[in-house]
Amino acid sequence: MPRKSAILPAGCVAGSGAPRRALILSASMGGGHDGVAEEMARRLGALGFETVRVDFLALLPWRLGPALRRFYEGLLDHLPAGYELIYRTFFFSSGERHEKVSPVVRAALPSLRRVVERVRPDVVVSTYHLAARAAGELVLSGQVDVPAITFVTDFAAHDLWLHPGSSLFLCVDQGSAKRATERTGARAVVTGPVVRSDFGRRAQAGRQAKRAELGIPADARVALVVAGSWTVGDVAGTTRLLASSGRFVPVAVCGHDRALRARLSATGGVALGWVEDMAGLMAASDVLVENAGGLTAAEAMSAGVPVVTYRPIPGHGRDNAERMHRAGVSVLARDHADLLGRLDQLCRPGDPLRDRLVAAGTALFRQDAASVVASAVPAVPGTDRSPALDSLGPESVQSGPESVQSGPESVPNGAVAAPAMTPAVVGRGSPSADRGWYRPQRLD
Repeated sequence: MPRKSAILPAGCVAGSGAPRRALILSASMGGGHDGVAEEMARRLGALGFETVRVDFLALLPWRLGPALRRFYEGLLDHLPAGYELIYRTFFFSSGERHEKVSPVVRAALPSLRRVVERVRPDVVVSTYHLAARAAGELVLSGQVDVPAITFVTDFAAHDLWLHPGSSLFLCVDQGSAKRATERTGARAVVTGPVVRSDFGRRAQAGRQAKRAELGIPADARVALVVAGSWTVGDVAGTTRLLASSGRFVPVAVCGHDRALRARLSATGGVALGWVEDMAGLMAASDVLVENAGGLTAAEAMSAGVPVVTYRPIPGHGRDNAERMHRAGVSVLARDHADLLGRLDQLCRPGDPLRDRLVAAGTALFRQDAASVVASAVPAVPGTDRSPALDSLGPESVQSGPESVQSGPESVPNGAVAAPAMTPAVVGRGSPSADRGWYRPQRLD
């Protein structure tokens, strides 16, 4: 995966007066955080914002960023139990530990403060948990006086996401939003996942053409096997199982792992390297088999492709798998037989389980996260709270069946056949008199 520079300006949309400016913090830890940040920048640009994207790892001194990335990837590859231990020990906390600034976050604060002084943003949006903590800490210490908004990319919102300095949380589902507001007291808005706006539409076309390109029979049952941009986990074992069953054609995405691609080329399925046209692969596939609940799973949901999680990676991967399964947007296969049986069901058009997963997945995409960000920032600096933010709802709004509106309305994220949903908002921060956002309060 190509490395990003520390600051990536995105272009300015012409308009009257000075445009609002958004600083978007991500991290090159796999592709999911950066993918969400890139799409948020594109959408905010379309709304008239100037956007600047920053890789949190580039803010760390002494080349600690690349070292942290290698350490994390190495744990997942070679010592998954070690990552599970770290995750359970440090990603969840209470009391004093929740308020304490970690050494990694503290090391990034001086660089982030300089970036904020240089960029002078009207809002800071974080799509990576340590970046969210750094931004929140600058807000709580009074060094930043703009809203710090956190987009929680995980279904399982662990504590490192939930810093009390964030004035607003954007969440993919109701469960993570509820936890965010209970933990911090701040507002949490259920927007659903963020994927490329045209992904769902592109994934509905060209099924047979893509299959012909890959050499897959038109009537084959195709299972797309992915494991993130780093291909962490037992991709080889899953692919071989599906191929040896004789019931499915597995299409394995191996990223930049040439050795894995070479090993899987002889399995009887299709082994691919780095893929740019993921929407085309979704069009050619009947089901997605994944192991972390990341961006690719969200893309499948937006495309109407049912998702099965199998052998999830430790830590956040297992928690995401359980949360997605309980939310009814995916199936968690417990063993070989369960996986094959579920895939038999999900590859049959009209199967009730398939229809339920597709409907639940597309219904996640409730509203445009970028529009919620824009509503939290006054159009003219120094104005009162934004009416759009006030209109998000009262202190606690639980979405239910009565809030679903059926109809053919399009959704900004490109989800297919997704019903329009009323906003789901949880919690309330304390209003700031001089800016259009909610100033967070340190919790005692």
